[in-house]
Amino acid sequence: MELIARFKRATAAYRRKFHKRRDGQGGFTLLEVLIAMAIATFSLLGMAMLQGTAIQANSFGSQYTQATMLAQSTLEDLNSEFLDADGIMVTNLTVGSGGVDANIDENGDAGGIFTRTWNVADYSEFSRLVTVQVDWTESGIARQVALSTITRGRGN
Repeated sequence: MELIARFKRATAAYRRKFHKRRDGQGGFTLLEVLIAMAIATFSLLGMAMLQGTAIQANSFGSQYTQATMLAQSTLEDLNSEFLDADGIMVTNLTVGSGGVDANIDENGDAGGIFTRTWNVADYSEFSRLVTVQVDWTESGIARQVALSTITRGRGN
């Protein structure tokens, strides 16, 4: 009998030492784990959406910069065609002159998404207003950059 009593005491001590208690003090419940997983999932989804928005903004910024550089380059080319190295008028800027280049890239070569237009208009008795506009469509939304400059010289 004493052997059985010792065995029971040893077994009870073993259970106390190596088995967790089941009175709510020994870990997380299934509900707590599910709530933590839901919070982590929504956090990761939010970060993924933020990443997508950042990529779109970067793409728009790149296209906007390319369009601005294309318009600036065109203004410089138009001004250099009409003025010599000393800044003296060699060709007249004719009111109403202009042009359109469709489907060009950021360098002005064929095969891009940009449409460039330019126009020369009267500004005052001795100057002209030269306007360059670059249009493109991004994600179904029409975008536009317009730059203007005033040049000297009356033209005909």
